[in-house]
Amino acid sequence: MAKLIFVYYNVNGVNMAAGVIQNLMRKEVFWSLVDAENKMGNKAFTCRDLFNYFNRVFFHDFDPNAKLNAVELNIQMQFAVKLVETVNANNITGGLTDVSAYLHVYLIEVRDHLQKMMESEQLDDNLKANCELILLKMNREFFNKTI
Repeated sequence: MAKLIFVYYNVNGVNMAAGVIQNLMRKEVFWSLVDAENKMGNKAFTCRDLFNYFNRVFFHDFDPNAKLNAVELNIQMQFAVKLVETVNANNITGGLTDVSAYLHVYLIEVRDHLQKMMESEQLDDNLKANCELILLKMNREFFNKTI
């Protein structure tokens, strides 16, 4: 019974996180952050602030010493998949906007941080495997994709 409750809790936690990710990664959210930054300057919560939040919450600031459990690894992967989908939906080939530029730069930053993290000797095997899958997804769905 305890195992069933644990599995139920984990699935619900991942599903709840997926819903939050889905809402945060909407283009309307990014446009409102860009608009606020244009109007209020550094007093506003900006795209960079949101990206820093993502780095802290989903990637534990790219700390190679982080020990993530299965739920955290699953949420990290779901975030990475949604990030790639969002960047693809805001493709710069249709024209460069502030939002598409911010998203593309952030995706490149995440890729670079993950690649650098992979070089660490302290990286946990589970986290390393997750990073490899995320990088594979990013390369297949964005960086190595032909138009």
